[in-house]
Amino acid sequence: MGSEDVELKEFQLPFHHKHEGSQAPALLGTRQNSIVFKQQHQLQGSIYETYDPLREKWSYAIAVQAFLVYLIYLYYERICNVHRLLGCVLMGGQTACMAQSINQLYKRQYDLNKHIKFFVWGVINGVLTMFWIELLLKVSAKTVVRVSLDQGIGNPGFQLLFVTFDSMWDRANLIERLKKTYIPTCKISFLFWPFVSIVSFGLMRQDLIFPFNCFLSLVWSVVLAVIT
Repeated sequence: MGSEDVELKEFQLPFHHKHEGSQAPALLGTRQNSIVFKQQHQLQGSIYETYDPLREKWSYAIAVQAFLVYLIYLYYERICNVHRLLGCVLMGGQTACMAQSINQLYKRQYDLNKHIKFFVWGVINGVLTMFWIELLLKVSAKTVVRVSLDQGIGNPGFQLLFVTFDSMWDRANLIERLKKTYIPTCKISFLFWPFVSIVSFGLMRQDLIFPFNCFLSLVWSVVLAVIT
């Protein structure tokens, strides 16, 4: 090895210094992306942290509705003594209305027409559910039979009734609504309602089956609004 080779080797830059120039734009781009991401995250946070008086009032309304549901449940037997259907009318209508309030609060879309629609549906659904539960209790004393009938006929039947009611209320095309919402909703419902049916007819006292179903209908409506 000659002296010239030694001199060149002594003054040769290390390998990583050769590539600093090529890495600089990549590092700069990464830092810029990180800054942009942080700014977007802060902006999203500021949007949700912005004070919304309507949202606050809606929260108070939900609290009042929850208190009313509690009162209806607390005095459910007394209410039913006035009229056997009065309890299911009040419980069904109020829980459906409360579920709609929670859905609208979550989606930040406030619509009085939907509140009225779901209250009416809650009343209809409450009365029909009461008759359906009484029918299942009379048909058989076996839990397996009750659950099978409830999920084989009741579940898809009530889903069909709701889609029909919803289409009539909104003056929409029933066939299109059925294609768009009925089958997907039924598929999701079979992940939820069979367990409710098993608990209702297998573990619950008969006088608590209807209030229990109303409460789970509220939960079901909220979950459905979140995942769809």
